[in-house]
Amino acid sequence: MHIRLSDGTSYESEPETMRMTPLIEKVYSEFKLTTTPRPKYRGFFNIYVDVKDPVTEGDFYRWKWVHYERANYCSQYTVTGDRPTIAYQKCCTDCWNTTSCLGCVVLASDNLVNGNSLKKQFVGQIPFDNVTGYYMLIEQMSLSRKAYNFWRNIDQQANNSGGIFDTAPAAILGNLKNVNDDSDIILGYFQVSAVEQKAVYIHRNNIGIMPFGFNLTGGSFYNDYNCEVCKESLYRTAKRPLNWVD
Repeated sequence: MHIRLSDGTSYESEPETMRMTPLIEKVYSEFKLTTTPRPKYRGFFNIYVDVKDPVTEGDFYRWKWVHYERANYCSQYTVTGDRPTIAYQKCCTDCWNTTSCLGCVVLASDNLVNGNSLKKQFVGQIPFDNVTGYYMLIEQMSLSRKAYNFWRNIDQQANNSGGIFDTAPAAILGNLKNVNDDSDIILGYFQVSAVEQKAVYIHRNNIGIMPFGFNLTGGSFYNDYNCEVCKESLYRTAKRPLNWVD
């Protein structure tokens, strides 16, 4: 990748090779009851995948996921009066709220499983806050060895415990550089990945217990005549999710 700014400054990345990523064979969950005092949720579901690793050596992976849920309203406002009330504006169009694990870095290497199945690879954790199916769009990305090492360093630094024997945080350099100035430190990484997507609904109604504060009542909408168009953002979209079931 080459970047040239208006002032003539030029940046470029090292070459990145895109390797194919195999299919996600299976997605499944495992319920864990919360043991901490006064928890927000009664438990969580750990989400795992099974992947058949190719026979080629040096395959590296990263996983991300996004949860989509239909938006019950597209805006809210306060109705003034003796007792101010929160009112909700309905959506004029289809709209989904999105949730993802920001900052999560989930990686794997085929170092120990080359050519075999990568079993019970942890992908993420979702809350037990309802008994409805939890829609997840899981993305599996191929990584080069250098990209894998970059993200592994990011993860290690992010999870540094801060103890007196821990290594002091340092800038993690990527594969970008200033063509004419080696002293110009560039953070970040230009990554090329093949992506395998799998949309699943995680069942949460077979645990035998109910979430904390669970009820079947819906919200109230005080304005039945007006509506608002779904606005695209980091946490909301009008684009229908892959294999969404109404």
